[in-house]
Amino acid sequence: MAHIYDLAPSVSLPTTPNYTRNRLTTPSAVRFPQTDVFRSINTPSRFEGDVFDLEFSGTIPPEINGTFYRIQPDHRFPPLFEDDIHFNGDGSVTAIRIANGHADFKQRYVHTQRYKLETAARKSLFGRYRNPFTDNESVRGVIRTASNTNITFWRGMLLASKEDGPPHAMDPETLETLGRYDFEGQILSPTFTAHPKFDPETGEMLCFAYEAGGDGADCSIDVGVWTLNADGKKTEEAWYKAPFAGMIHDAGGEQHPQLPEDRVNSPHQLSAGYLTPKQAKSAVTDLPHAQGETVWVADERVTPSRVWLTNGEFSRIDDRCVTKPYRHFWQAVIDPSKPYDFAKCGPPAGGMFNSLGHYVWDEDNYHASSPDGGSAEEVDVGTQKGKFGSEDVYFAGPTMTFQEPTFIPRTDGKEGEGYLIALLNHLDTLRNDVVIFDAQDLKKGPVAVIHLPRKLKLGLHGNFLDHRDIEAWKERRKEGGDVGLVKVAGEGELLPWQVKYHEEESKDDKLLNGNGV
Repeated sequence: MAHIYDLAPSVSLPTTPNYTRNRLTTPSAVRFPQTDVFRSINTPSRFEGDVFDLEFSGTIPPEINGTFYRIQPDHRFPPLFEDDIHFNGDGSVTAIRIANGHADFKQRYVHTQRYKLETAARKSLFGRYRNPFTDNESVRGVIRTASNTNITFWRGMLLASKEDGPPHAMDPETLETLGRYDFEGQILSPTFTAHPKFDPETGEMLCFAYEAGGDGADCSIDVGVWTLNADGKKTEEAWYKAPFAGMIHDAGGEQHPQLPEDRVNSPHQLSAGYLTPKQAKSAVTDLPHAQGETVWVADERVTPSRVWLTNGEFSRIDDRCVTKPYRHFWQAVIDPSKPYDFAKCGPPAGGMFNSLGHYVWDEDNYHASSPDGGSAEEVDVGTQKGKFGSEDVYFAGPTMTFQEPTFIPRTDGKEGEGYLIALLNHLDTLRNDVVIFDAQDLKKGPVAVIHLPRKLKLGLHGNFLDHRDIEAWKERRKEGGDVGLVKVAGEGELLPWQVKYHEEESKDDKLLNGNGV
């Protein structure tokens, strides 16, 4: 009987390159590029499935009753271009359902139009990120979004979103994709933010879209801003012209805007922000920049009054404090002073987020305009850098990194009382755990570690949802309920930009035929 190693030459992967001059030349061979985007922890996961009752160490707090959702870009087919990027992968949603001290796992792709067309073709059809001119001819005029950046809860549904297209609605329990969601015909822009904001007091959604005037990929400078009330009705709509075409990744807001025209700011990578009501000309934000740089804003009247030097990204707050002053924030931290085992792990894919940090503003700097209560103009921002409160940091170890953390509030607890949950990457063994910490005592280490049986990729954003919200909306959303079934866009319904595209295509065809071509 032959030893398995004797068979290795006959079963080894082909050595023929799958790409020639950066282009996919043999799409029938399912082989991904041998680049850092597709290796190590970022090797495509490419699966959907369920695991009931996950293994865990420690004690999962029995009072946690809800679901931790997170989303990752995950290519299903070799891309058309060898140097494709991580952000161009199909959206794949993870749900960790936690109840009674146990946890279950569910993984599903977002079934976008892109997903369906490529499934039918068994190959990639969409080219470079946000560049429709590199697509296969068969998908011209198709909504290109992969819905792979954030997963949020809105009125009984999950919204999987990416800022290059409209969101897609999903069932919060089954993760079934319900369809493209246009807020029942109220928002028909080609793009939509991956970072809508939800007012915990009014139930409103504040949302926006950039590059919203054309097809979403033509460098339009149009920016749309909307408010939808708790009943899902659009109550405000405003349009602006940006100074240039550029990313408006996230936004901040506050309860009583002193500057209505600045209700949505435009910083890149602003994950949690607050404009002080007493000093409309100053702003305090938790900025994930290693050197403590300020952010670009279109209106120079808004300047930072504090720059807390941190080295990390993915800042999170207690979402019950959105639009209000807050003291606690958390983020994934890069600590270059800690050891890293490069020999075992190779380059730290996605960044060396080797720690989690909890930060608490002290009383003297609790969103004040200046230490002595003076105006923002009296503060020399150049000298107001450093630490303005307490820091509590947990280091994962030399072979591990974290993905974005999410705060789980304790029922009826004060701000910051609860748990912090995050995905932990084991870069040496290529596997993942879900870790749960006491949110105000990270240095003690996780109270529970949930072990996943499958490797996941680097994700982007996620959120925790209390199961009471799911149950309440499930009753309202059932057929005959007071809200009714989720209404998604029909398969044949087109966005305005698509209608215009097909009209122009028809005119071109008629012109060509008229000339005898």
